[in-house]
Amino acid sequence: MKFLLAPALGLAIGCSLVVTVVLSPAARAGVVPENVMVVVNADSVPSRTLANHYCELRDIPTNNVILLDDVPKGLTIELLDFKERILMPILKTLDERGLAAQAKVIAYSAGFPAAVKIDEHTAKLDDSTAKKYQLPTASLTGLTFFYRFILADQFSYLGWESNLYARGKFDRTFRNPFSGTEAEEFDKAITEMASGDAPQAAETLKRLHGSHLTLSAVAIKSAEAYSAADDQDAALLMLKKAIAAGWSYPRYLKETPALKKLSTEPEIAAAMEGMANMPISMQGPVGFSALRGWMASGEAVPVNQGGVSYLMSCMLGAVYPNGSSIRQAVDVLDRSATCDRTYPDGEFLFSLTGDVRTTTRMPGFADALVYLAEQGKTAKITRGSLPTGKNRVNGLMLGTATFDLLTKKWSFAPGAIAENLTSLGAAYTTSSQTKLNELLHAGAVMSSGSVTEPYSLQFKFPHPMMYAYYAEGVTAIEAYYLSITSPYQTLIVGDPLCQPFARPPVDQVDMSLQSAVGADAQLVNTVRIRRSEKTASVDANPKPTKAHHVELFVNGKMMQVARPLQNYNLRFPAKLSGELEIAVAVSGNHPAEPMMRFSQSFEAPGDFAVPVLKTEFDPKESLRSVVDVQCEGADSIEIQYFADTIATVSGQKGSETIDRSVLGDGPLRLRAVAVFVGDDGNAIAKIQGKRVVVLPVEIESDVTTVQD
Repeated sequence: MKFLLAPALGLAIGCSLVVTVVLSPAARAGVVPENVMVVVNADSVPSRTLANHYCELRDIPTNNVILLDDVPKGLTIELLDFKERILMPILKTLDERGLAAQAKVIAYSAGFPAAVKIDEHTAKLDDSTAKKYQLPTASLTGLTFFYRFILADQFSYLGWESNLYARGKFDRTFRNPFSGTEAEEFDKAITEMASGDAPQAAETLKRLHGSHLTLSAVAIKSAEAYSAADDQDAALLMLKKAIAAGWSYPRYLKETPALKKLSTEPEIAAAMEGMANMPISMQGPVGFSALRGWMASGEAVPVNQGGVSYLMSCMLGAVYPNGSSIRQAVDVLDRSATCDRTYPDGEFLFSLTGDVRTTTRMPGFADALVYLAEQGKTAKITRGSLPTGKNRVNGLMLGTATFDLLTKKWSFAPGAIAENLTSLGAAYTTSSQTKLNELLHAGAVMSSGSVTEPYSLQFKFPHPMMYAYYAEGVTAIEAYYLSITSPYQTLIVGDPLCQPFARPPVDQVDMSLQSAVGADAQLVNTVRIRRSEKTASVDANPKPTKAHHVELFVNGKMMQVARPLQNYNLRFPAKLSGELEIAVAVSGNHPAEPMMRFSQSFEAPGDFAVPVLKTEFDPKESLRSVVDVQCEGADSIEIQYFADTIATVSGQKGSETIDRSVLGDGPLRLRAVAVFVGDDGNAIAKIQGKRVVVLPVEIESDVTTVQD
């Protein structure tokens, strides 16, 4: 089974789309609702309930919701069951719906196992140290992240640094990113630079960069070599290429003797003004894209050039005994949905005791503290297993087997993340040790824990720099995967989209629908998109980014990636009547690529009537609602819950009753889709109506689930 990761160029509902722009590279980063795929256990009412809430809170597109049948039961399942009954059906659905190119996050609702047995993979380890510390139990989210390894039945994800997207020490930027002959050529060129043969090294590195244009560090090394060879024109050209490829470390340019003079060139100096002037002891954060392949150096290349690609994954709520109730899980997501770009005041706290659970990560404290200080954030080491003051906390790093937050004096700021290094933070089969859920219940929007004994090894837990990356503006889920180099045992839980510190462009986007008859006497609907670039105040804090590119989505599907122009026109022929949901995401010119999203729906006139859906709610029947549908000329009308048809009415109108005891509580998203049939009996059009949300009733507070 293949998982296609290629740009989406066709219209989601099967017809041509005219976009009056020129494309920029398709493999872009940043995370918006169109990039999040919500996976639901179709046989679990709690799973549907949690998904119902989250999808409305975050406006997740309808086609991004995948209802899986036959989900294996139990808190821990076999690897084959995970692959064949969870992973492959998800990837197949993404391919069928044309969403593979934009998928970045697989977010599991409740009702899924937390852990997967991987004995057949750990049995293949031949290193005694790896056999000792890489135990044969993985998390659901960890294995989903490593989906390519699982599809290929490879066990190399068990390595200490198998997540190449994660950041590392700054020198890693210049690690040999190649394999085979190119790797030998790179090593030889670096040796030649060190021995004084700079001209030959410069030419080799220039040629290697020419074959891998996104590897900015290779271009930087070529610029250094040309400068050492006293060819300043060639050095300047390669430095420009490095910046075009994404180089974002101005201090390195200022502090490297061979580049210092070039950094004062007007074009280079102007580019450096837009870079984040952060310390270079650690690599900086970068936005995630599943279309990118990540190299050993931490830089990205197109997925077909030898890099390793991933899919970020999390659980929206760990609803288990010893975990959260549905009410608690919904509360976390509800709280998180209001936190984006709020820039909360608060402190980042790092707990330090004599326990190995905290001393394991102590070597990384200094880098995180310095980085956060450069961002103007307050960061402290706090003595003891928990803070004792009345702090307002943006990020909390703990290391203790058990803790009690009932009497805490401090509080989490909106959008805070927190986690704890301990053995069984996500092992829900036992009540031993405090679970990650307690941090969520106390106010955090995302946390993580291990599903089995991980040992006190830094690479299995978030590095302290996670909090610095979060403060730089990445989403919560990116912060976690940027900082864990071996996440195969880590269960990540919470809202993946939360981004309280993001600094997207402050542009405004307005949309309108115009319908006109063309020269061929055919009706054409045009959605006109007008982007106006706004200038932030010089005193703005934090300062927003400038627009780098724009992504256009129609009915949830990515159509194009375009330069940040002022005007875009999306043209639809008359046969594409019905509800059109348009989303525009403007991405900032920053390595984290923060995005501002705008969305609007239009009812486009055309050759076919648009179906109408209405609901009637009976207070005496709180779990049932009557749904009326009608559409002139339709042969039948489907009633859809997310992307699944739950009832079909024959003819132009009719009624059906929906049952919350099956579909779950929370806001139910319904839609009528009218089917028109031709003379040959085959469907000639399927026209979707407006999205209708049936309001929820109060959910119970003590419901937990377990896969029996």
